[in-house]
Amino acid sequence: ATAGGTATAGGTATAGGTATAGGTATAGGTATAGGTATAGGTAAAGGTAAAGGTATAGGTATAGGTATAGGTATAGGTAGGSATAGGSAVDAGCPYPPQVRYFTIGSTTWNDLQPFGSDFILVGNGGSIRQFNPADGGSADLGGGTCNGKGDFLGVSVRPVDSAVLISTSTGALVRWTGPGQCSGVNALTSGLATAIKAFDGSTFVGSFSGSNLNSAGNVALFRLRPDGGSPSSQTVGFGQVWELSGPSINDLYAAGWDHSTQLRNRVWQFDPGGPSWSPVVSSNNMNTPLFTIDVPSPSLGFTAGRGFIEWNGAVWTYRPDPPFDVFTLKVISSNEVYAAGYDGARIGFALWDGNMWRLLGPSPAPMGAINRMRGSSRCGLLGVGSGGNAVTTFP
Repeated sequence: ATAGGTATAGGTATAGGTATAGGTATAGGTATAGGTATAGGTAAAGGTAAAGGTATAGGTATAGGTATAGGTATAGGTAGGSATAGGSAVDAGCPYPPQVRYFTIGSTTWNDLQPFGSDFILVGNGGSIRQFNPADGGSADLGGGTCNGKGDFLGVSVRPVDSAVLISTSTGALVRWTGPGQCSGVNALTSGLATAIKAFDGSTFVGSFSGSNLNSAGNVALFRLRPDGGSPSSQTVGFGQVWELSGPSINDLYAAGWDHSTQLRNRVWQFDPGGPSWSPVVSSNNMNTPLFTIDVPSPSLGFTAGRGFIEWNGAVWTYRPDPPFDVFTLKVISSNEVYAAGYDGARIGFALWDGNMWRLLGPSPAPMGAINRMRGSSRCGLLGVGSGGNAVTTFP
C-alpha cells in the first residue's frame, strides 16, 4: 500500500483507496471480490464503477449511476436495466407516459403514505393506518388499539436509520407507530393541526398551523425535534397553512404552504441549519396562489405546486405554466418528468409535466374526489391515495 492506502489478501491500493480479496482501487475507491473502482466509485463482485458510480454483480455504472445484476446506468440512472440522462433503469420496461389506473383502498380518507420496504404505509382519518402492496394488492389494517383516540393522522414519515414510522396528527401531536394496533405518543407539539412531517436520522421536522380544521388558517409553526422527543425548537413563520416538508437533507429542506387568511399567497420556507431558522424563498403577494405540495429530491432539483407551479434548479425558483387542476401532490422524476395529482373541483386530476407543457393522464372520467398524496421511486412505481379510499397507481 502506498499514499495511505490499505491492502489485504493480495490487493493493491494507491492514493487512499482500500482493496480486499484481490481488488484494485485508486483515487479513494473501494473494491471487493475482484472489482475495480476509480475516482471514488465502489465495485463488488466483479463490477466496474467510475466517477462515483456504484456497481454490483457485474453491472457497470458511470457518472453517479447505480447498476445491479448486470444492468448499465449512465448520468444518474439507477438499478438493473439501461438508463440515460437521469432516467431510472427500473423504468426501462415502463411505457412513457405510464399507464394510470384508479381503484380504492377501503373507504377511509387517506392523507399521506410512505414507502415501507416493498409496501407502503398509509395514514388517514380516524387514526387509520394500513399497509398496502401495490404489486399484488395485499393489504393489512395496522391501526386500532392504542392508535385510537389520537385524532386524524395527517402526515407520515419513515426515519431512514431504523425505519421508525412517525405520524403527525390533527391534535398537534407526534406519534410513533410500533406495530399493529400499537402507537405511542412522542411529543405534544401544538394545539393546532400537525399537517406535515419529515424525519431524518438525527432530526424530525413537523409543520403545523393553529386552525380549527383543514379549511381554516392559523399561525404557521415549523418544529425541529432531536431525535424523538425532548423540547422541540419552533419558529412561527406566518399566518395561513403549511402542507408539506421535503428535501434530501437538513441542509436542503423546504416547507410549502400559503400566507394570509383570505388572500392565500404562496410561500416556500427554507431551513438554515446554521441558525437554526426558517426564511421565505418564495413569497408572492399575488392572491389565490396557495401551495399544497413540494418535492425536492436533490439540492439542484425540485418543484412546488398548488394553484401554481414553480421549479427549483439549485439557484433560483422559476414560475412555470399553471397546472390544469389544484395539485395536492407531486412526484419529481426529473426536470422534464413530473407527475401531479389532486382535485379538479369535482374529480381526481392526474397529469404529467414534460418540461414544456402539461398532459392529462388516466381514464376519463376520473373518479369523484381527490388524491391527497402520492409517493414512489420511479415512473412505474407510483401510488397515490386520497378522499373516500380513492387510490391511483402506475404500477403494472
